Amino acid sequence: MTQQVHDISAPSTDQERIIALLSQQVAEMKRQNSALEQNNRLLKDLLTAQQRNNSPWMTQEEAAVELGIATKRKKHFVRVLNHLHEIGRLPTVQGVNNRQFSRQEVKELSRKIQEGRVVIPTYTQLIT
Repeated sequence: MTQQVHDISAPSTDQERIIALLSQQVAEMKRQNSALEQNNRLLKDLLTAQQRNNSPWMTQEEAAVELGIATKRKKHFVRVLNHLHEIGRLPTVQGVNNRQFSRQEVKELSRKIQEGRVVIPTYTQLIT
């Protein structure tokens, strides 16, 4: 009886196919993992936005955006918001240095601005 010796270092056609299939599966798993990570980031962003919308407070930047105040320079929009607080247009605030504004009051003021009942000054108008 003759013994057949197989050279393990020389891959057979079956081994090559198995390796190719495994490589494809690994590539697909990497693609799916990447898609899941992106989905998780989007869900996290959505949850954060939802929590922010449910909050009774708005950050300075959120309030500026809602009121149509340019947000290019923080110093400028913060000054306008502080002015609105000082004259009683946004009476309810939280915090001192990094104020937050009542979401309800900001929304109401925004509605009045859109209706043309209130005009807010620009930063340039405030400093002159």
